[in-house]
Amino acid sequence: MADDARKRVSWWQTLPGVLTGIAAVLTAFGGLLAVLVQNGLLFKHGGAAPPATITSNSSAPAASGHGALPADTASHAAKPQAESGDGPSAQAGHVRYTLISVTQDPNPGSQPPSKLVHFTLEATDVAGISDYVDRQTIRLRSDHAELTPENSVDVALYEHASATVEAVFVVKSSVKQVDLLLGRSGDAVATMPVNLQQLGGS
Repeated sequence: MADDARKRVSWWQTLPGVLTGIAAVLTAFGGLLAVLVQNGLLFKHGGAAPPATITSNSSAPAASGHGALPADTASHAAKPQAESGDGPSAQAGHVRYTLISVTQDPNPGSQPPSKLVHFTLEATDVAGISDYVDRQTIRLRSDHAELTPENSVDVALYEHASATVEAVFVVKSSVKQVDLLLGRSGDAVATMPVNLQQLGGS
C-alpha cells in the first residue's frame, strides 16, 4: 500500500507540474499587467500613443497634391499670420499642435539659394502626460527631404498645459509647398501641409 501511495504523487510535486503552474501564474500576471497599462493605470508614460489626427478651424482651402484623409480628419494650408487658436491644428499622440504663424526670409549667400522659414506653434498636452518638444518632435518635409530645425528646440510641456514652440528651417528658395511633421518618428506622427506661396517674404 505504501508503494501505491508513493506512485500516486500529486502532479504539483513533479517537475513538469511545477513548471506548468509557474507558466500559468506568469500568463495571468502578464494579462493583468496588459489590462492595467492599456487603461492608463500603470506605466502611464509608456502606454501606446493615440493615433495621429489632423483637425482645423481654419477656412483656408485644402492644399493640393496630398492624398485624401479619413472622414474624421481635414488637411488645410496654413494661413500667413494666423492668430493663436485660428490656425490649422494637428494632434499627434497626446499633443495637439496649433500653427500660430509662418514667416520666411532670404538666406543671403547660400548656395544653392535658400530661405529661412520660421514656424511658431502652440503645443498643448491633451492627455495629462508631461513631455517635452524637441528637434525630433517637429520636422519638415521639403522637396522629398526630411529636415530638422536649425535652431535649438527644447520646450517642456506639462500636464494639460500649453507652450509656444519656435522652429526654423532652411529650404530651397524655389520650394512653394512643405509639410510639417509633428510627433517623433516611430510614434504617432501627424502631417500639416503649408503652402509657402500664401506667405509674404521671399
